[in-house]
Amino acid sequence: SLSWTHFSISKALFKNQPNIYFTSEHTIPLIKPAKTKIVSMIHGLEHKKNNIKLSLIKKAIYNLSFENLLRNSDLIITPSDFVKKELSKTVSKERVRVVYEGVSSNFLKRSFDESKVILKKYGLLESSYILCVSTLQPRKNYLRIIEAFSDTLKKTKYQIKLCIVGKKGWQYEEILELPKKLGIENNVMFSEGLKDEELAVLYSNAVLYLNASMEEGFCLPILEAQSCEALCLVSEIPTFKELCNGSVIYFNPYKTADLERKLTDILKNKNQYKEFIYKGLTNTKRFSWSQTAEKTVKLFKELV
Repeated sequence: SLSWTHFSISKALFKNQPNIYFTSEHTIPLIKPAKTKIVSMIHGLEHKKNNIKLSLIKKAIYNLSFENLLRNSDLIITPSDFVKKELSKTVSKERVRVVYEGVSSNFLKRSFDESKVILKKYGLLESSYILCVSTLQPRKNYLRIIEAFSDTLKKTKYQIKLCIVGKKGWQYEEILELPKKLGIENNVMFSEGLKDEELAVLYSNAVLYLNASMEEGFCLPILEAQSCEALCLVSEIPTFKELCNGSVIYFNPYKTADLERKLTDILKNKNQYKEFIYKGLTNTKRFSWSQTAEKTVKLFKELV
């Protein structure tokens, strides 16, 4: 909360006099010791769209806090060049550095035999399925995913499910209701709260992993899916092009018909896309949490 940031944290900084205060929140104390450098992590700028659900007063407070962070951070770390480029429109490039995030070693290919218990738990043991992993909210483009999936089912007559894994965010009601409106409620399932081991099994056995997000600062699920040797179909947005480096199949996230065409073609000709599985696994080698930690610590040392 703001009171915690501006009073409790500020008090702690004056008491302990650290060389660096690091935060991944979009707010920093208004008052701090002169010796303490502020390092802020800005994961993305999606909040500019997400905070439409806030009251006018809360929006104003949030925006002022974020502007304070941009003005007074000695260093800003972003997880992608895309976010740095966006920030550089208002912040000097010298104060913004890119440090890629990593992918956990928990995400490795699971064989079907290793997966049976978990697949049975989620009703997927005898089903082919497309997997989506992200919070239920408008920016994730789930309405378009479900519509394209419905069109694919009607055109191909394939017996396949759409498995959506993610907690309820905001404005999610329409997402949950749409499958029934389209008459495909038996083909769409929603789950949340899965452990890494369960997610790894779902990635490993999916026909493909699908992400139709319209904007991201980074995307761990894509890297997790690639580590589990899943074929990936993702939206053609700057961040995904940067992170995936040609190791996925792209589609226009604003055109349902384009997504439907790609889905249909993959289901009909999946063997033709096997090269993307190898490319994806190779792509993940660029990302590790140890590298993230090393680069972050190096930036800290340069600052002090």
